[in-house]
Amino acid sequence: HGEGIVAILLPRSSTDWLAAQLGVLRAGAAFVCLEPAYPDERLSYLLADSDAVAVVCERDDAERVRSLAPTLTILDVHAPGAAHTVSPDWLTPNSLAYLIYTSGTTGQPKGVMIEHRSIVHLIQQELAYFGLGPDDRCVQVSSPSYDSSLEETWLPLAAGATIVVAGSETTRLGPDLVPWLRSSRASVLMPTPTLLRSMACKDPRSELPDLRLVYAGGEAMPPAIVDTWAPAVHLENGYGPTECTITILRRRLLPGHGPTIGRAIDGNRAWVLGPDLHPVARGEAGQLAITGIQVARGYWKRPELTSERFPDLPNIGRAYLTGDLVRESDDGNFDFLGRADSQVKLRGHRIELEEIDAHLGALPGIRAAACRVSNTATSAWLEAFFVPADAATPRSEDELRATLAQTLPQHLVPTRIVAIDALPTSNSGKLDRSALPKIAPRSTSAASAPAPSTGPSTAATELERTILRAMRTTVEGAPIGVDDDFFECGGDSLAVAMVVSELREHDATACLAARDVYEVRTARELARLAMGRAVTKSTEESAHVPKRLPTARTQHSSRSCRRCGSRLGW
Repeated sequence: HGEGIVAILLPRSSTDWLAAQLGVLRAGAAFVCLEPAYPDERLSYLLADSDAVAVVCERDDAERVRSLAPTLTILDVHAPGAAHTVSPDWLTPNSLAYLIYTSGTTGQPKGVMIEHRSIVHLIQQELAYFGLGPDDRCVQVSSPSYDSSLEETWLPLAAGATIVVAGSETTRLGPDLVPWLRSSRASVLMPTPTLLRSMACKDPRSELPDLRLVYAGGEAMPPAIVDTWAPAVHLENGYGPTECTITILRRRLLPGHGPTIGRAIDGNRAWVLGPDLHPVARGEAGQLAITGIQVARGYWKRPELTSERFPDLPNIGRAYLTGDLVRESDDGNFDFLGRADSQVKLRGHRIELEEIDAHLGALPGIRAAACRVSNTATSAWLEAFFVPADAATPRSEDELRATLAQTLPQHLVPTRIVAIDALPTSNSGKLDRSALPKIAPRSTSAASAPAPSTGPSTAATELERTILRAMRTTVEGAPIGVDDDFFECGGDSLAVAMVVSELREHDATACLAARDVYEVRTARELARLAMGRAVTKSTEESAHVPKRLPTARTQHSSRSCRRCGSRLGW
């Protein structure tokens, strides 16, 4: 009786997690979705911190959960059970619906509490605004552990539309995601701008004729994306911290419009506050605060932080202080100016840099640590710096990355980790992240130094040189060798898409896909893969050449090739 938390530990590639959400809510509990890919230490922390009373998982994960949380009830998602037909009579709109964990400044993630009334209000508003119906096919691309997944699923469910599930492998297809969307007859897509860029779609109107709505969010919208997509579809930009129930401001973007995060959704209000937490005049910059029905209950088991970030302000009421700097324009829309703290968005992930600082700084042999996001026009990555306890024997970069990967999700593990003599500070003695030194993307070979004409890091064939040029151009001149791991040299999902798009301009490498880059990761192995496919294609084409039959026996027939299924006639 009363509120309780049920953890859902299911892969995003199936729809079981969605059925589990609905079942948990129907039973009157709240849910928290966790990633099976989380390291044991993080998963153990989240299960304990959430006070979960049960875990819904697949049979294969039951032993892992049992070892991490022996007292928890384990519910096999495929086991038969009693169906709940009536919700508990104590369930109200103010009851807890779900927890979403976000990065935290203390080194541990914090849970955000969202009530039924908040998420229901958002879905009702979006149903009326976007006009979704049973004929729509909505693509689900986010992990269930992110609140954006609720918009992608509950909105089409409320409209009677179809949910088209795209697993993590599908979302990494880059340019090959376009034909996947076309074959899926997708009409609604809710991506991050990074995912849109990775698709490298030059003509959405002709390449995706069924697509009518692109509802993007999670990071800043580049003007080039607007110019490409806005003429073809309804391109909507949504802004919203988890603490404001997914999306709180939005605006339709049109070609030539400046970047804006729009206006507050009905039932909520956006304010621009000065340092004294009083509203400033229109046109002045300040911190964005939100009031209204979509503001979260607060942070799970963190009353002090809840009081700090959700204060009751005079003449305004209970508000959430976002930490984002904005300015209200004359037309009532809000322009995003940056952050007032060290929180960043990286490829749709909300990251508190202090969380990584704390984990890295707590490792043996490290006196202090700090990290930041570095970026170029084509890629962005996390890089970290540490002051070794013994400058003569600093811990190796590979060792530190491997150690962090045992406790942190992959998106929080820095691409580069380097030793420095001291962390830079401001005049007040605080860490000055902007003064951290510039470092090059990682190279695991000697490619950054002048290389001989032949050697392990030098391209030996024109095919290898073509692939290497594409990789180096994409990460803007990073010293990548032919045997270097592309992702350890600064490559990311967007860079993969750009590499594949470039390689498709050449006949010899047109066969390579984004999946290949993720799997083999080096220029040399990609060249071998392309060569192998060229040989296979040549052999198959030879096998498809019809044999010339004697004139007297010539007949018209049609068969299917057993290998590829194509129709052969002679």
